[in-house]
Amino acid sequence: MEVPEEHKAIVRERMKTYQTDPTQAIDFDEAMKQIEAEAEEIKLSETEKKFIEEGLEDVKQGRVYSSEQANELLRNWLGQTESNNERK
Repeated sequence: MEVPEEHKAIVRERMKTYQTDPTQAIDFDEAMKQIEAEAEEIKLSETEKKFIEEGLEDVKQGRVYSSEQANELLRNWLGQTESNNERK
């Protein structure tokens, strides 16, 4: 599945914000608590629901990555290299 460039731009901006101030980030458990608390207000598309279900199944099956591995995959997905990140 191809991800729209505007979605990648959002991820790039969030990564830049995190690199500037990592204290803005929250851990996974806290994020899940916030999502669950707001779940009744959120209207998800069928595609979004499908992605969430696939992600939950990945976790159940142990298809997970360390933070370092995930960061490297994300950089590759966004077409960035470590040296590109250091220049920004």
